[in-house]
Amino acid sequence: MERQIQFGRVYKHFKGNKYIPIMLAENSETGEIMVLYKALYGEYKMYVRPYEMFVSPVDKDKYPEAKQYYRFELSDEDNLTICSLNINKGEDKWKN
Repeated sequence: MERQIQFGRVYKHFKGNKYIPIMLAENSETGEIMVLYKALYGEYKMYVRPYEMFVSPVDKDKYPEAKQYYRFELSDEDNLTICSLNINKGEDKWKN
């Protein structure tokens, strides 16, 4: 069964940083499905990567010390209260 992404929930990347997947998008040239997601650190940048890569297992040959099985896994944190989007001030920042 294919893994499903839970949008608006906090995911931990196998290298340790946390992100929130926002939505799926389609590459207009190739038709490839992409995941738009937001970093929960630094400048809170938005990123996009192929869906298949987002849900894939970690390459254990390349990263033998990785503790997670999947590249992105749901975080154990309280996913309902970790952040909110401040749209009243026109800011695109996730705040704790």
